[in-house]
Amino acid sequence: MNSFKSIHDRGRGDGVVIRPFEGGDWGGVWAILEPVFRAGETYAVAVDISEAEARRLWTGPPKSAFVAEDRGSGQLLGTYYLKPNHEGPGSHVCNCGYVVAQSARGRGLASMMCVDSQREAVERGFRAMQFNLVAASNEGAARLWRELGFDIVGTLPGAFRHPRLGFVDAHVMFKALIEAAREPIAPVTFRPLTPDDMKLLHDWLGRPHVSRWWGRPASLSEVRASYLPMTDPAASTRGYVALQEGRAIGFVQTYTALGSGDGWWEDETDPGVRGVDVLLAGGDRLNRGLGSAMLRAFCDLLFLDPAVTRVQADPSPENLRAIGCYQSAGFEPQGEIVTPDGAALLLVRPRPAG
Repeated sequence: MNSFKSIHDRGRGDGVVIRPFEGGDWGGVWAILEPVFRAGETYAVAVDISEAEARRLWTGPPKSAFVAEDRGSGQLLGTYYLKPNHEGPGSHVCNCGYVVAQSARGRGLASMMCVDSQREAVERGFRAMQFNLVAASNEGAARLWRELGFDIVGTLPGAFRHPRLGFVDAHVMFKALIEAAREPIAPVTFRPLTPDDMKLLHDWLGRPHVSRWWGRPASLSEVRASYLPMTDPAASTRGYVALQEGRAIGFVQTYTALGSGDGWWEDETDPGVRGVDVLLAGGDRLNRGLGSAMLRAFCDLLFLDPAVTRVQADPSPENLRAIGCYQSAGFEPQGEIVTPDGAALLLVRPRPAG
């Protein structure tokens, strides 16, 4: 199909694989960590830390370390650790640290590792993740963690001594891990889109958190032109309104990938592949697990059709919140592709076994 730029798969295929640290990895890990620690701009670590001390710090108990590895070359591209943030009554909250090799930056590895660490944390029974000291001067990291669903729950004045900027504020950032916390989410159901929904959809598409990714706010006539055809039961692309406790909360469009036209999925040969695009109407309801619940429920609906073999999505690689949402709903990243709309990250959820 489309040409892949990179693949993140935890244990399959070519590309980037994230796996547990092994003793023989240390040389590559130290090559990644040393310049970051020596710079003193992001981690509260002594800039003259010895290699032995750094190894204990990053890989010693109670920490579990992981590496991101290029499957083709075996080169280590990044590393992270996972540990309880506190002992005893605080041991259900974990803490992580991430470093990407200088040569591998700009490829989305930090977000890949963060998403992977959340999945690993849930598997180990952690209910939440906390970053204790994110230097406010590290704007890129703070922005990325917010995109991935972390909130700044406190800011410590002058708590980080930056080598060039002096005393700068530091953020405490926190995220509840929905699957671990098991917060109750009311069931999500769906009804077909109707002509009467055009004004509602026009309103939703114009909201900033939606239009950022779905394109400029369209006029009502443009919305009708684009979405009224989806109300036809015979259309190849169908629209659905998501409902929770009788309230309209979002929109889903689904289509058969094969024969999409206009340059989309031209090499697809499987008639059972369905594509999905989703939006959550309320910006105040983001980061609560509702989008993932919508996706899981809609995939369950699609898989009632025995002809459906897999469901796929193609968000922008920069839409980290959407990527995390899809992954929480069971989609696996397959890599970056080029679509008629530009670069996208292909995510796939195969039909459940049995």
